[in-house]
Amino acid sequence: MKKISLLLLFIALSIFSSKASDDLYTLNRQKLMQSINDGIILIPATKDLNSWGSDKNFLYLTGFNAPGAILALNPNDEKEILFISENAKNDIPVNCSIETQPLNNINEFLKKCSKLYIPINRMQEFTEILGNNNIFRSINYISNINPIIYNMRLLKSNEEVVLIEKAINLTGIALNEAFKQSKTGNREVDIYAQIEYQAIKHGVKTSFYQIASGPNSTNVHFDYTERLVKAKETIVFDLGIFYKNYTSDISRTFPVDGKFTKEQKLIYNVVLKAQKVGISKMLTNATHDYVEKKVKDELAKGLYELGLMTDSTSNWQREFYIQHGFSHGIGLDVHDIYYYFKSLPERKYATGMVYTMEPGLYFPEDMIKSIPERLKGKVSEEEFKQFARKVGEIYKKYINIGVRIEDDILITENGNRNLSESIPKEIEDIEKIIR
Repeated sequence: MKKISLLLLFIALSIFSSKASDDLYTLNRQKLMQSINDGIILIPATKDLNSWGSDKNFLYLTGFNAPGAILALNPNDEKEILFISENAKNDIPVNCSIETQPLNNINEFLKKCSKLYIPINRMQEFTEILGNNNIFRSINYISNINPIIYNMRLLKSNEEVVLIEKAINLTGIALNEAFKQSKTGNREVDIYAQIEYQAIKHGVKTSFYQIASGPNSTNVHFDYTERLVKAKETIVFDLGIFYKNYTSDISRTFPVDGKFTKEQKLIYNVVLKAQKVGISKMLTNATHDYVEKKVKDELAKGLYELGLMTDSTSNWQREFYIQHGFSHGIGLDVHDIYYYFKSLPERKYATGMVYTMEPGLYFPEDMIKSIPERLKGKVSEEEFKQFARKVGEIYKKYINIGVRIEDDILITENGNRNLSESIPKEIEDIEKIIR
């Protein structure tokens, strides 16, 4: 029954996402124009297409990459024009509903413009595309359009959520196949190859990947190597897949050969409990900082109970174990406009946001031997030595264990919804899959 339900879900998502993507970008442009009372909006694409695609604001408003193009929107008469160079012609979809004109026509278009809205941080991009920035010299009023678009992108529409869910489901398929390769003697690169194969098979691309085993799993940011995975190790998977420009971001930790050791279980359960606490607090009007504090409190509590901390309230001891934040937006980017969100005074979650929840704990062999660089100046040599003497023998039990668990959470009006809850993370389910 589960398989049939999953199949029906995929069919429904495929039909709906096809319809959604047709209308999504038109609605985005209309919504943007409705927020501007007077003036013209210009959004450049990147001059050159790189692995991450066009400028994300351009992508948000058009749905495609067109290096060297400039999108012009006139809210007064709802005029939409793509000014394109000869080189950009081949990048415009056949079914594009936006009028296209030669790039040189943009000067005539702006002659009667008294107010202009542009992404200020992309001024250099305009210069590179146009060859100069002379078109701005006759404009009396220029305003930064970024905050308006960023606020739109913070809150995902139903159509965007569908696309993110599709990306998540495809990530689940790739991870499920990768889990089966979590066997002694396989290389990290072999497991990565299975993930890439699944992406290619489904006509999508990975947005990032991490397959880190044993000592590599204790490295917060890692890729993969030709290292052979060994028995009784953990593997930290961190994977994102782009589906129609929208990405997922999922982390799972699996035991090689399908059986967690006692010590791995203890750490895994600390992280899992903290993650569940974090998810439960991701509610409308809750602040990002409040949620992160609750997660840190739970991690510290678990570490203290295991004898790995001498003081669960000690800031430097928390920082010793907790090496990264736990939540960031996803959407068109893996860290979707996260730095804009971080700049907001209160940083509150709101209905329509899709944010990750991803606590992790890592136990590198050398970390207990001397003060880590990130703690220099925050703890004295003597205090650290006392800490190391008290917890050192216990720490040794967990050396080379890395655990991170990450889900993608939609903030709803009455709570939240875990969009990736179908990807297993309970110990019994994980062990069953690999067996």
